[in-house]
Amino acid sequence: MKKLLMLLLLALLVTACSPKETELVQPKEDEMIIQYIIDSEDICRVDFVSDLNGKYLRMGGFADFDRKSLKGADDIYISYSHQDIELNKEWDNSVLFEGIITQQLHLYDKNDNEIAVIDNLSIPVEPGTVKTLTIEKVGNDFVATCH
Repeated sequence: MKKLLMLLLLALLVTACSPKETELVQPKEDEMIIQYIIDSEDICRVDFVSDLNGKYLRMGGFADFDRKSLKGADDIYISYSHQDIELNKEWDNSVLFEGIITQQLHLYDKNDNEIAVIDNLSIPVEPGTVKTLTIEKVGNDFVATCH
């Protein structure tokens, strides 16, 4: 009986810790989510600086800590909302979350060398939506498109 109970407990633990199917990300009504798709083996880290209507909003980044390529990762999401304005001391809280987010992207290889900078990527603010931003290498250049 003890062995059966232990096996049952182990089975429940394995089931609880098993990866689940990828769920669709659902933004809140006042939130816009950007999913980043990296379509280049060269990119292992991305840093970004975001402006809203020409004024600094926030910065951040994502990387594989083992310095492996981010190509194929389907779980890179960055969320934007009015809370970004509230957390930024330079902003007046009465500013609405609307307009254009402009990003500057810094791309790095596995040795932490900056391999490209993509400037002035404009993303219209549309709360309640998920946008996909794809970064790929075309020839010798890196390009980013958002849709």
